Amino acid sequence: MKWLQLDNTIPIEAFDFDGNLLKLKTPYFFVCKKTKKVIKIFADEIDAEPTKFFWPEAEYDFTDGDLLSTLRNWMCTSPYWDRWFDWLLNDVKKALEDKSFGPSFEYFKDTFLIKWRIWSIITDRWNSPDNFQRVFELINKHALTAEEKEEQLKNIRRNYWLGTELSDVQVLQYYFREQIIDYVPCNNPLVQRFTGMDDSKIPNKAYAMDWWLDKVHDKMKSIWMKCNKDVSEIITSDCPLAVWFSDDSVNHVNNMIEYLSKKINELWQNYIARVSYTWVEEWISKIWKTLPDNVNRSTNGRVFSISCRD
Repeated sequence: MKWLQLDNTIPIEAFDFDGNLLKLKTPYFFVCKKTKKVIKIFADEIDAEPTKFFWPEAEYDFTDGDLLSTLRNWMCTSPYWDRWFDWLLNDVKKALEDKSFGPSFEYFKDTFLIKWRIWSIITDRWNSPDNFQRVFELINKHALTAEEKEEQLKNIRRNYWLGTELSDVQVLQYYFREQIIDYVPCNNPLVQRFTGMDDSKIPNKAYAMDWWLDKVHDKMKSIWMKCNKDVSEIITSDCPLAVWFSDDSVNHVNNMIEYLSKKINELWQNYIARVSYTWVEEWISKIWKTLPDNVNRSTNGRVFSISCRD
């Protein structure tokens, strides 16, 4: 299983989407309480001052008095919009044309996408998993060179033990849809119901990570059965499973550090974790204040490594 390894670990990563992989210009539609005009507001403005928008005394209100109207471009089935599934795809096309990549994009492409490793998208969006699959096949098509695509296809076939009778389209479907990659839009109501997230008492992205890791274990068992090996022979103290997560939100990073710290310390053996914060440097201090004992900061302060206490 050398193909999955990196620096004596087996890395898997859950990536936040907006601001982390791509810098999309997907608008929210708010009504200014003073002027009564509908205006477009973008995610970075809301992240900087959320109390201006989502707060009882906020300066802005939802359009039509309905959150779904304000979020109409952030979902695939909005009652306020006609071309439901195209908005996410069009935003991604524009970001690719403008080369508007987030801080994790090149690393994602080089370490996971081309190398056919296991990854997922854990995002706050309301869009459907099927639309995310569509988007990442588009990203794969436009962001990889012809040589990188050839390498990717060859190694998906070889390393996931796929037969030569499958077409290139079928191989990519296997990777992006059927078996390997998962897309978890945490605010999609159907995803919340199917995963049990809507009844959970823990933050959505931490719950999504917990759900996804169960799926990763199932994938690994299935893959390694083909070569007559057990997971315990692959994930060892000398080659641990490295659970990585990257996000541009302080709250999500804090929640994920707390979740992974507890899981690794109390329940998991032969695991390590890394949480990467990818936005405003001045806000890193908000993360440092609540770090558990088994978390170490990297020298640049943006990457938090988690391991078992001795």
